[in-house]
Amino acid sequence: MVGVPTEPLLTGDVHAGSRFDMRPDTFAAMENAVPTSAIRTSRARPEPRVGAFDPETLLSSTPAWTSSMIHDHAVALRDRLVEHRRTLHRHPELAWCEHRTASYIETVLSGLGVEHRRVVGTGVVAVIEGRGAGCVGVRADIDALPVQEAPGREGYRSENDGVMHACGHDAHVATVLGLAELLAGQAELPGTVVLYFQPAEEGGGGAEPMVADGVVDDPRPDAILALHTASNHPAGTIGLRSGPVTAAVD
Repeated sequence: MVGVPTEPLLTGDVHAGSRFDMRPDTFAAMENAVPTSAIRTSRARPEPRVGAFDPETLLSSTPAWTSSMIHDHAVALRDRLVEHRRTLHRHPELAWCEHRTASYIETVLSGLGVEHRRVVGTGVVAVIEGRGAGCVGVRADIDALPVQEAPGREGYRSENDGVMHACGHDAHVATVLGLAELLAGQAELPGTVVLYFQPAEEGGGGAEPMVADGVVDDPRPDAILALHTASNHPAGTIGLRSGPVTAAVD
């Protein structure tokens, strides 16, 4: 069954709190910003069922994609991505302690039939093979911060006292899990896609040991893409720039 694992095992210790917090409405605004009124579809689709496999959320088995198809099926995954993000937000883990998070990722990928392997303790690499020689990587960071969550987010606030997904890595993981479901429903891809779920981004140096472990050697991507949420931009906005961005850990 594809969906959202329930009753996850929480690991990690209790950590000291912090006064820092993101605005409590940031992700709620993002979750409600999907432009469903702009959906272009040729037939009615039922609402996706969170926590259960629903073939209507997957792309049709056709080698020809259109931007309209991608848009429609991505929007159909909205509720599942919100549930992924909120589940991860309830159970944040610090750098190199992301055991429960990695297990959650693996459970979702296994349900999708996506090949994956554990690396460097708490990292996960998934490979969705295509017929062409090209290869693209997509990376999401998975660790949280030693931050005491501010009031709000009733129903999905952090259950690990003094630890919080204050930098949005729960949203990053949910996004890439959604991408995995979108791609897994396609009968044939024109190239291979590798998904990197990286531990210890918050000053823990998680990327270097993953590279040393050979995750970018087999398969070797032609490019690696990543994104970062940003509360200083309106929900639904994509920002691009040349050079480093959202790279500070102070």
